[in-house]
Parts: sequence; C-alpha cells; structure tokens
Amino acid sequence: LEAPVLDWNATLAYRSRVLGVPPIGTWLGKQVARMRARLDWDQLDRVTHHEGVTAPILLFHGLHDQVVPVATSEAYARSLPGVVTLVRIEHANHVEAWNADPVRYAATLNQWCAARGIGSAPR
Repeated sequence: LEAPVLDWNATLAYRSRVLGVPPIGTWLGKQVARMRARLDWDQLDRVTHHEGVTAPILLFHGLHDQVVPVATSEAYARSLPGVVTLVRIEHANHVEAWNADPVRYAATLNQWCAARGIGSAPR
C-alpha cells in the first residue's frame, strides 16, 4: 500500500486544515454525506477497526504527504505489529514514495517480498 486512506475522519480533518476549510464546513459536509449515502464514519476508520487483518502488509508513506496524514499509517502499524511493515519516505508527497527514493523503494519491496517467498520459484 502507498499512503492509503485508513481513517476517513482523520484524512478529512487533515485536508480541511491544509485547505483552510473551517471545521464547521467539514462537519456539515460529513453530515450531508452521512444522510445521503448512509455513511457510517466510524466504520471508515480502519485504524480502529483492524480486527481480522492477518495478511502481511507493506505500507509506504511519504513524510510530506499533503493529502493523507502519515500519522494514520503510523497508528495502523502500531495497531498491527508483526503484520504491517511501515516505510517512511523523506521528501515524498502523496503517492510519491517511489519518485522520491526509487532505489530504496525497490530494494525494500524486493526484500519484503523475498522474505515472504513472494515471487520466488516454487520449491
């Protein structure tokens, strides 16, 4: 995964701050979305509701992401130790981890896959 939206509440709050949207505007927008689309904002928080996740996850997140807060990826990794491998990439904005450091990205991905037997020849 790269810079996934793991908690829509945190992401919308973050984006609102980045864009200068007053909190009341964000709250009203969420209420309208809740009513029209019957969204349960609590269920859109995968950081809190991570039960049942057992597959290994490699998660890249740029430290200068202006769309999704890196704090949600950090909280997700803390909530699933041994399942989530978080790789923080300096100088990367949203989904720019590879662009910011292609050598490290490729090496990390290759090592992570190799350690799990992904992509290796069958034995």
